[in-house]
Amino acid sequence: MRRSRRTRTLPAHLRDFLLESVSSVEERAAAVRPDTSLEEKHLRNAAALPDLRPAATVSSVGECPKEEPLSIHGRSVEDFQHIYHSVMGSTKKRRGRYNLEQGLEIKQQLWEKLDRPALLETEQPDGRVFITEVRSGSSIAPQILVDISKEPLPREPRRKKARH
Repeated sequence: MRRSRRTRTLPAHLRDFLLESVSSVEERAAAVRPDTSLEEKHLRNAAALPDLRPAATVSSVGECPKEEPLSIHGRSVEDFQHIYHSVMGSTKKRRGRYNLEQGLEIKQQLWEKLDRPALLETEQPDGRVFITEVRSGSSIAPQILVDISKEPLPREPRRKKARH
């Protein structure tokens, strides 16, 4: 009875090498050689990069404004974080999942603590639009209604089967 010959896969560290035809394991180990030199691999895999030229020193937009410290609704980052954490701290006391009503309540509280900010757009004769933040007199935060009528309904999560 004749045994079928099994083929072995090469170990991971030898997979990028070519093997010459050999008969024994010892000869196979001695015959392992890299398929190409390292320089040839680098040349073959090198990306063709475009010539880079230095950017123009003069901007077509005009002078860039001086760098100002970052502000959020006219407040420093630290002040805004303090307001945000005070609002979120009062809402974390409730237990349960986050829902739309809770989100709208958080939005309303933030809007009130930030002195009711609103955005005013003014278009200049040259087509540029300036956006300025102003204080609103409204008592309700702006609501943006999003049409979700064509969205799929949420699926029930898979329930895990009890192990017995």
